[in-house]
This record gives sequence, C-alpha cells and structure tokens, in this order.
Amino acid sequence: MTTMKILGIDPGKTGAWCLLDTDESLAEAGRIQWTEDGIFDFGKIGKFWDHVIVEKVKAIPHKMGASSAFTFGMGYGQILFAFSAYGTTLVSPKTWQAACLTGIDTDLNPKLRSQAGFARLNPELKTLKIDHNITDAFHLANYGVMKHGLNHRQWQWQNINAISKKSKKS
Repeated sequence: MTTMKILGIDPGKTGAWCLLDTDESLAEAGRIQWTEDGIFDFGKIGKFWDHVIVEKVKAIPHKMGASSAFTFGMGYGQILFAFSAYGTTLVSPKTWQAACLTGIDTDLNPKLRSQAGFARLNPELKTLKIDHNITDAFHLANYGVMKHGLNHRQWQWQNINAISKKSKKS
C-alpha cells in the first residue's frame, strides 16, 4: 500500500496548514506564521511531506481594498514560492468542497459547512470548536489523500489541544 504525507494549505493572513500522514494515520495542524515584517515563516510547518495542496485563491476587488488585495497577494505568492520545490497542486475551493463536503447542507455558511465536514470525519472531536481555517486546511489535505487514491482513515491528532477550544456546550 502506498503511503504519503500530504500537506494542505489554506492561505491568508489567518490561514492554516494540516499535515496528514497516511502511513501512521497521524494528523497535525496549525496556523500559518508570519514574521513581524510580513514574511511567511515556512519553518514552523516542518519539512517532511510528499505532496502539497494549496487552495487556489484570488483577490475579490469588490470585497477587498487595494492595499488588502496587494498584501493578500504578496502572502499568497510567498506561500507558493516556499513550496515550489515540492509537488504542489492548486485546488479551487469549489473543487475541494465538492469532493470533501458531499452530503453537507449547501445552504450552510461556507465556514460552518467546512466545520460540519470536519466533525463528520473526526467524530471524536465533535465537542471541540476548530477554526474554519484549520478545517479548510484539513479538507485540502484530505482532498490530496483522496486524489492519490489513498484510503480515508481515523486520524490520530497530534496537537488537537493547540488548535481547538472547548465549545460552550461541552
């Protein structure tokens, strides 16, 4: 059986990453880090993966100011450059959502839909509140798992306490 380490990247100032290791069934995630000068801190993610899936994004002129769009594009470019030496695939939100969120109510807000999909695949974590950037990064990595023909498995989360906050209901 083929095994891989697939890294999913949800870019942006508040973006996130998720690494799925299909050999060990391990999952780890975190926030994208930036230096004080606005430089992408690639070292916080680690250095060992087989494939990188990055969400293909674009500026939205009527929702972003020119300065925000420029800053967003600069950060996105840094992320793409940092992973350019690795097998990297750009995936549009509609593509990964269609593959990973089937059966989840399409009328839900996209953030809630992503979180519902995460809870469906990680039922033991349903009492935790996981940020939508991290759930998006998880789905991007899981999209890579599926596209490489690898089986979904029950993920053993390595740093769940660092990326979650107990919900008020638990």
